[in-house]
Amino acid sequence: MSTNDTNKKNKTIITHSGTFHADDVFAVATFVLAHGGEEWQIVRSREKEVVEVADAVIDTGSVYDQKTMRFDHHQAGGAGMHENSIPYAAFGLVWKEYGTLVCGGDFFITKQIEDSLVSALDAHDNGVKIYEELYSISPFELSRYVSAFNPTWLEEERWGEKSEEKKLEIFLKLVDWAKELILREIKRHKDKNIAYTQVKEIYEKSFDKQIIILEKYLPWQDALLEYPEPLFVLYPADVGMYGNWVIRTVPKEKGSFESRKLLPKSWVGKKDEELANDTGISDAIYCHNNGFLATAKSREGAIKLAELALKEK
Repeated sequence: MSTNDTNKKNKTIITHSGTFHADDVFAVATFVLAHGGEEWQIVRSREKEVVEVADAVIDTGSVYDQKTMRFDHHQAGGAGMHENSIPYAAFGLVWKEYGTLVCGGDFFITKQIEDSLVSALDAHDNGVKIYEELYSISPFELSRYVSAFNPTWLEEERWGEKSEEKKLEIFLKLVDWAKELILREIKRHKDKNIAYTQVKEIYEKSFDKQIIILEKYLPWQDALLEYPEPLFVLYPADVGMYGNWVIRTVPKEKGSFESRKLLPKSWVGKKDEELANDTGISDAIYCHNNGFLATAKSREGAIKLAELALKEK
């Protein structure tokens, strides 16, 4: 990737100058990933004559035309909507065109990332609220992270004529970071989808479908939430946790902090001898204050704890 060097003859990507946002950063990152075998010069400008001669234009120019590689959503009427009714921003338009290519031809992963990362950033860029604030604070979103790297007014004043040059330098670093994040999301979804199939197979083979035992940790929620029976999931603990085996309660729905069945109230906050004495299970180690997690030294101890928890009303 090159900087704004007009002597180079690489193809040019134009995006708007001034304040940058997550939308244009991720849109450019996706475009560059999709054209990985080519050299592209990234230029930030709003000048009409610069935009008109560019090979690709992203988030400026008021034109959406895939054939001429124009990806803007600021024109009257916008540029359409995702299936979930969130209006497209530049990121969504570029992802719509190149997402499957970036995901190695995997349409399922393309859609998963569209429904999470892409739609969320498009919503923010279009001023669409997608969550309800329960307190007088907002989540520190990805969009805020990107915006934090825009220069303050004091920095702008100090940089003077070099302000746009400095912003381009920051923008290019953010594009590289966004590329890495997109690739990590693709990897995470790919691996999670493999686990989805494995967990469903484990569920099908489980004698007691209320207690699902994983012999190694796997992302399990997507698969198990499709079935009504699972209440507890057991798996070997991460290094550094209390005990060697974990018991997790199954949430009522994805993303929920409510469990289908909590661990007994008499266990919560207890550990070591106190929990062992209360449960009658010698290798019981720890129960979380909120009753959604407990640990034991052994697989057998974890199974006994889960079976005991099932009997609690």
